[in-house]
Amino acid sequence: KNKITSHSKSVSTLRNGLLIVQMVVAQILIICAFIISKQVNSFFNQDLGFNKESIICFGVPDAAKGEILKNQLKESSNIIQYSNGGSPPQARYDDRFTSFFVPMDTEEKKEYDCEMKAVDLDYMDTFELNLIAGEWLPESGFKDSIRCYIVNETLTRVMGLESPEQAVGKRINRGRITGVVKDFHLESFHEAIMPMVM
Repeated sequence: KNKITSHSKSVSTLRNGLLIVQMVVAQILIICAFIISKQVNSFFNQDLGFNKESIICFGVPDAAKGEILKNQLKESSNIIQYSNGGSPPQARYDDRFTSFFVPMDTEEKKEYDCEMKAVDLDYMDTFELNLIAGEWLPESGFKDSIRCYIVNETLTRVMGLESPEQAVGKRINRGRITGVVKDFHLESFHEAIMPMVM
């Protein structure tokens, strides 16, 4: 510092170089902070396709007593809705059940992998699922021998249907489709939404 004058060309070049590097690094950090902020904001505000707020999920050791528990809990004024479904919409991987569905209305028998969920009459209202075609499981479907199914939009596309309405009434797996719900995320946003039967 004492030996080189401030007017030296090399000192001026070094100073300008360091200033440019500092400005570039500062701009990169600002851009990174902006991107991270947008990602975090998107993560917390992304629409999952179902309601997850103020919902408690717990297992019932004795499934046969599920309806008794449901009736007792519904008596409480603190509980708005109760569903005795098999698992929540975005279940942990070890709580999920995958199987296949077979369209019965076509001559060509194909098996398609899909997510399976056991649900009850109150499942849709509890998780605020968006029914876009048909009706939720009709109460009559629990009284007769014909199984009733709700499917998601992805499954209707896999079946080659042009609209969700065309799926209503179709026969699959010894039962019929009564309704179609809007797609909701079963897992990470990085994963494609799978066909699903409820």
